[in-house]
Amino acid sequence: MYWLSGAIKSFTALVSLYTAISLVPIVPKALALRSPYELEVLNHELESKIKEKETAEITIRQLNEQLESR
Repeated sequence: MYWLSGAIKSFTALVSLYTAISLVPIVPKALALRSPYELEVLNHELESKIKEKETAEITIRQLNEQLESR
């Protein structure tokens, strides 16, 4: 049983080591992710830009209709 226990512990150590090595390139990417607050601010900015674009499109359509009626 002693050898079996040692083998299991060795296998667990190897898997843990592999996991730690695999995480090295991932951790900086995870830390670089934006916070939920930053994402919320960006979403509000995008929503306002979308509204501006829609307003501009409506204005352009109205002007085109006026030009066509002339």
